[in-house]
Amino acid sequence: MSKDVSIVFKASDGLSESLKQMRKNVNSLSNDVTEYRKIQDQAFQKKTEIKFDIVQAKKDLKDLTKAVQDNVDGAKEAFMDKQLALEKLNEEYKRLSQVAKEAGKAERDLAADMSRTSNANAGRGSSASLGGLMSGLVSAGLGSMIGSAAQNYVNTTITSVFGQNTGGMISGVVGSGIQGAAIGSIAGPVGAAVGAAVGGLTGAINGLAEKQTREDDYFRSEVQSLHSSAINEMNSALERSSVYASEREDYQRNYASMTDDATGAKLYQAIQEYGDKTPYDTSVMLAKGMEMLSYGIEKEKIMDYTDMIGNIAMGNANKFSGLSYAIAQSMGAGVLNGQDRNQMVGWGFDPLEYVAKNEGITKAAAKDMMSAGEITADMLEDAMRTATSEGERFHDAVNAMSDTFSGLQGQLESAKKNIEIAMGEGYNEARKEGMAKEIEAYNGEMGEQMKEAYRMIGAYEAEMENQHQQSILNALEQANEDIETKGLEGLDAQKRMWEAYTQAEIEYKNSEEYQMKLQAEKDLVQSIQGALVESGDYVSFGSAMANEFSKGWSSVRVNNAAEDIKSLGAGSFLNGLFAKTALKNGTPGGYPNATGLPRVPYDGYPAILHEGEQVLTRVEADKRENAGGVHIAKLADSIVIREEADIDKFAEKFARKVMLAAASYTG
Repeated sequence: MSKDVSIVFKASDGLSESLKQMRKNVNSLSNDVTEYRKIQDQAFQKKTEIKFDIVQAKKDLKDLTKAVQDNVDGAKEAFMDKQLALEKLNEEYKRLSQVAKEAGKAERDLAADMSRTSNANAGRGSSASLGGLMSGLVSAGLGSMIGSAAQNYVNTTITSVFGQNTGGMISGVVGSGIQGAAIGSIAGPVGAAVGAAVGGLTGAINGLAEKQTREDDYFRSEVQSLHSSAINEMNSALERSSVYASEREDYQRNYASMTDDATGAKLYQAIQEYGDKTPYDTSVMLAKGMEMLSYGIEKEKIMDYTDMIGNIAMGNANKFSGLSYAIAQSMGAGVLNGQDRNQMVGWGFDPLEYVAKNEGITKAAAKDMMSAGEITADMLEDAMRTATSEGERFHDAVNAMSDTFSGLQGQLESAKKNIEIAMGEGYNEARKEGMAKEIEAYNGEMGEQMKEAYRMIGAYEAEMENQHQQSILNALEQANEDIETKGLEGLDAQKRMWEAYTQAEIEYKNSEEYQMKLQAEKDLVQSIQGALVESGDYVSFGSAMANEFSKGWSSVRVNNAAEDIKSLGAGSFLNGLFAKTALKNGTPGGYPNATGLPRVPYDGYPAILHEGEQVLTRVEADKRENAGGVHIAKLADSIVIREEADIDKFAEKFARKVMLAAASYTG
């Protein structure tokens, strides 16, 4: 048998960790293209080793296949282990290929950035003025790159804060000066030294914009979803509550009609309370109470029967409904018959068991009495009373079910339904006043005028349809003549009929009457448009709501970018933006500036200072900025840019810091 898996695949040992390190190096901003080439070489070397192991593994699997077929002990398990290891090697091979590809792309991108920087610096002397450096930035297109990235971020932030409508207008104003502000903010006293960092910086800014766009999309979607849910829920509740309230109002009237006003109101209230405090649906209880009254059960006994049947049904609504119907039928008939008894037994209650107990006879004897029609309604009532008395299995059964899940669920639904009914009652009472006025209007003079108008409209529509059909008849008549005189058959006859129908439609729609109707519809559209423009209410409402929904996450974080934009203007906001990309770790109460800050971006800017740093007044800062060299504290002990070599060194460090800061930026 082949060698152990861990020996055969030695090239894969620790490879995953090596891959992680390679990817980390690729994602970091390297100083030189040679670093990316080293990563590619490492990946290629590892791929070669793994390829050898893959070939060897396939050979071993071939050997193991024969061993499995020969039922060698342990061959199957070894085959499965080997196959799994081979799959892992293939996955590692694919990852290494991707690492090599990423390193190659990073090498090309860095080479392109360095080429652009070299072009921008070509022809410069050992010392360049700030104006010359700025000119180099612009000529190399770097200002445009930074400006476009900043414009993208600003537009995204403004729209997030103010919404689509207002944000669009503000963005247009800000956009006119965005590139100059971007160049001034990032170049500042450094000038062309940032050339090598432009690619990384624009990527960082665009990354911020993409991050905010994703957050805004989630935010807008959730806002609209919650808004729609709230509005739809209330609309649905209003519709339900109106129906519920109307149903309850009908029951109140029906109970009063079946008894009298006072008794009906009292009985309605008692049944409603019973339904609310038990697992049973209140509306079902009210319906069953009406059913008992319809079968002639005395009004004084309705609640007594409801309570007994409720206990016998043990909180089950279906059982209650079935038992109530069968018992009401028997009570109405005055005697218990076999059919009604069978229904009761089907719902879990045999009245003969308790009739026999009450009469002191056997169940068989009670059945004979039923067959003879001797079990009266009073005996059935006594049987129910005995079944629900203390010591019997149906005693207080409904209350025993009240604290079960289904029992509590029924009570909860009743409580919620009563709340909705209150809304429905309020709506229905107010709506009834409006409906009464509408009925009066439609039954009065206005209704008569509308009837006459509708008669004329109906006659006009009929006349239009008559003309339409007449056009078809005329076209078909002409087609039949052509078919007959020209001897058309088959497809030619069918084609002539097609032409007839088509011509009929064309003639009808070109008729004077149809054109008049079409013009009337156009006039209606123009009238609607004019009315909307004149009032502006619908348009304003729609526009305002659309703008609210277009606002993003930043609209509720006004202490961040929103306040910057609203109070500072484009240039100062951009200074703050680029300052933020240079922050590695935000601290509540202020921004750490260990890497230096060329300019305080706005009044009230919070800062955390460190031992040994300097804080200059504006006058002192201006003097230093206008001096021949550029001094940047704490990036190193002291960096003075005097020649092109110094610029390259600074650019590399600056670019790396920008990329690291952008990666940790949380906005």
